[in-house]
Amino acid sequence: MQARSKPFLSEEDFSVGLVSFEDIFLFKAVAERPDDIGDMATLVQTDLDFDVIESELERQVKLLGGEFFVTVVSESLERLDENEGIQTPLDDAVHEYYLRYMKGHELRMQLEEDTPKSVSELATELSVSDEEVERRYAYLEQYGFAERTSEGIRDTGKHDEFTRS
Repeated sequence: MQARSKPFLSEEDFSVGLVSFEDIFLFKAVAERPDDIGDMATLVQTDLDFDVIESELERQVKLLGGEFFVTVVSESLERLDENEGIQTPLDDAVHEYYLRYMKGHELRMQLEEDTPKSVSELATELSVSDEEVERRYAYLEQYGFAERTSEGIRDTGKHDEFTRS
């Protein structure tokens, strides 16, 4: 973010930079305030570099230790489309994050911290294949949200660092 900001004012002890429109767009997408969708529509007209925004999304996922952050961005992009009729180049990538997160979340809702469950038990509960449970488990495991024990898969109780306002 600092690298993308433009110098505005510089004194001996401090400096002020102007935040890039790409970063403002991302802030608006997660803030969920009443006027943010309209502001996002205006920002789209400034010829935003959506590759920069997508790279920042990836960076935030790594920093926050999970993809919950991107689900909020997804909801804002949906409202941008519904309210303003604007679709962005981010829509597909963000939707992929959203689907992956929701599938992992669905599995996680079946897990407990104290009582591991077998893959076949989870597959039955979710009406999916054992292979699909394994894919969802791999997703959760990469962020430390689930772990495999000798008795099955259990929730670790860990959450990512993003909290919704």
